[in-house]
Amino acid sequence: MPYGYLGQNQPNQTVNNSGVFSITDVAELQSQGKLGGSLELIASQSWTTTTNNLEFTNLKEDVYDVHLIHIKAKPNGAGGSFYYRTSSNGGTSYDSTNGDYQWAVQRCFASGTFTESRNSNAGALEFYGNAGAGDYARVNRYTYIYNAGNSSKYTFLTDHSTADDTTYTGYNSTFGGGVRVSTSVVNAIQFFTNVGGGFLEGEAFLYGVKQL
Repeated sequence: MPYGYLGQNQPNQTVNNSGVFSITDVAELQSQGKLGGSLELIASQSWTTTTNNLEFTNLKEDVYDVHLIHIKAKPNGAGGSFYYRTSSNGGTSYDSTNGDYQWAVQRCFASGTFTESRNSNAGALEFYGNAGAGDYARVNRYTYIYNAGNSSKYTFLTDHSTADDTTYTGYNSTFGGGVRVSTSVVNAIQFFTNVGGGFLEGEAFLYGVKQL
């Protein structure tokens, strides 16, 4: 069917267009994975026992320029930070030397406090996300990854989280980003927390973002 024009006498056009998409066009193209911004679920994982380091070791970085990670997790304790590390050898080892990363985040608290955290000589990307261990206090976050498969560009990440920790900071939100200061391909990523030996339980999803 033709896409991108409303009304009658539509030209014989498939995906590339300069017209206006109807709601039906958008729904059909999304269902086919042909619309820019459509998500492909690459991998998912869930856990119900205490887990320290969690990994995605197949990013399909040769297919996607942009990735999205969505995480819902309950830390094994209150407070603390959330970290990412990258790998260029499929997760055999992860970049963990000071100077491998730079990051900067803004932390917002319902109490009215705002703080800034940053590091220009880091061994991991620290994105915070204070939470308690109660069922009501999980960390919920999404992270976009850019240029993972491009060997001539740095890999950038942007991140946003929301959580509630009544025993530590109360409701809080964090936003910011970071960069892996190297131009090699990133084909695996690891995430972990410094709280109480990891996560009690949670879910994580890795998506590729379709671009036309």
